[in-house]
Formats: sequence, structure tokens, C-alpha cells
Amino acid sequence: ILDMEFYDLMTHKESISLRQQIAYCYSANKKASSPANVYLTGISSKALDCMRVMNGFESWPTFKIENKSFIELFPKEDLVYLTADAETELERVDPKKIYIIGAFVDKNRHKGVTLQKAKDLGLKAACLPIKKYLKNIKGSKILTVNTVFEIILKTM
Repeated sequence: ILDMEFYDLMTHKESISLRQQIAYCYSANKKASSPANVYLTGISSKALDCMRVMNGFESWPTFKIENKSFIELFPKEDLVYLTADAETELERVDPKKIYIIGAFVDKNRHKGVTLQKAKDLGLKAACLPIKKYLKNIKGSKILTVNTVFEIILKTM
């Protein structure tokens, strides 16, 4: 799931960056030996207009566009929100779980909003074990939407 409910917190430039990252997700999914079913949830008309710049966006195979929130579409107990702010590291990808990625580019202006959303909804939250594997990397450990998507896609 790509959670589009943070769209209004982004600048125009950030929304264009997100659009490109979602296109990269589509490309990776299309090339995958076992493509995932991807939901863009909570998509507003403004976000949809931005995405429609990409011809054929609304008919991408394996991508489903929903204006409803993921919480209305899937059982709460099956959901795991992936957020860099979570304290719990994702040890392994459980194919029975549904993973949510905040479709959000903000250059760290809105720190903690995805974790807070997960808490508010009573969802499990986890981060990728970046610190464990990239100990010597200096700077931000925040990954792009498409990078997180590709990591999950390749480990399913």
C-alpha cells in the first residue's frame, strides 16, 4: 500500500518527486518475477490530477487507485506501517501481512507523522533495519518511497 493521505503536506516540487518515485515503483513491479498488488489509498482529487500527468497511470496493471483509506479496505491486524521513525525493526517480511509505505516526500519537515498515524490507528509500525546493515553511512537514513518499495518487493 502506498498511503497518499499526506499529499497536502507536500510542496509542488515534492509532489512531482513523489510522482516520479511512484513511477519507479510501477516500473520495478512490472519487471518483478512476482509482481505485488499495489494500492494507492487515500488519494485526493488533487493528488490524482498530479498523477494523471503520466499517461496511462489509471490503467497500470497491478496498481489500484482508492480514494478510501487503507483502514477501510483491509483488516487492521494484517497491516504494518513502515516508517523510519519506528523503534521496532522489521526482522523479516511476512507474506501474510500488508505493508504500508507513506507516499510522502517532505525533506524531514514533518518528522514523525507516519509513526503518529500508525499509533493513532492502532497499527503495528516497523522500520527497515538500515542502521543494522549500513552502520558506517553518515547522514540521513531516510529512504525514498521507491527504494522502500523495491526492498519489500524483493524480499517477498
